[in-house]
Amino acid sequence: MKRILTLVIALVAVYSGKCQPYIDLLNTRFVHSPSAYTKNSTGSKYGIQYFNVSTNLPIRFKKSKLILLLSPFVDRWVLPSAESEKELRLTSLALPVTAIFPLKNDWKLATTLILRVNDSMPQSHGQLQVGGAILGEKKISENFQLRVGVYLNNELFGLFVVPLTGIDWKINSRSNLFGLLPGSLTYERRLNKSSFAGFAFRTLTNSYGVNDNYYRIDENQLGAYYDFYLTKHLVINGEAGHSILRKIRTGKYKEKGEKLDVNDAWYFKASIAYRMRLR
Repeated sequence: MKRILTLVIALVAVYSGKCQPYIDLLNTRFVHSPSAYTKNSTGSKYGIQYFNVSTNLPIRFKKSKLILLLSPFVDRWVLPSAESEKELRLTSLALPVTAIFPLKNDWKLATTLILRVNDSMPQSHGQLQVGGAILGEKKISENFQLRVGVYLNNELFGLFVVPLTGIDWKINSRSNLFGLLPGSLTYERRLNKSSFAGFAFRTLTNSYGVNDNYYRIDENQLGAYYDFYLTKHLVINGEAGHSILRKIRTGKYKEKGEKLDVNDAWYFKASIAYRMRLR
């Protein structure tokens, strides 16, 4: 019991660095977007699939009040190939490590190192992508926190730099608005003891090596979701929505690349998670 309580305390502390009112210790999800692209040779429409399994493992150091968060994940895209009629299966394995430091005047600082292997990289680049982020958090009130920072990664198409702005707002006892833009923004509404519903916006930008080429995926999704808690911590999720400005490019290392004939389309997401709610 003591170990369980220690973990819960650590999770509550990690909340300040996660921009959300809960943390998923384990999450697996599947996304399918039918009619997402058209093969030029046949005119037939095909779908895009995305799989992801992720974990969050918090470690708290009592004396220094430092928090380490290990968030390993594996994901896979199934999408069109620019070179053949066969579909591509692009897989990556990543280990983000986040250190959260308490500062004065209700500030916190979070720094993240991200090590990622994305399929077989072009020989000139190697197999390891190294990126990271730095994020400052200011506690405005008990129910409202703001975050600002920057994310950068050594992608196959070049250095990718994105400014970050985050919010965690407990609107009232039943509603939350949280996220880290441009990555994600979620509105959550408690319906009853075991059900939540709301709206979610998220963006994904990744590059994967295939032989001497790379594929860049820019995926933006806006949808409505429903969470149902089978138990106190086990939750299933369903979501439906539409992609926005979806792009897939392919090219040589450090080049802009050419666009594939993908289009915006409806998507459907299903997931199951072991979740620890923090409020």
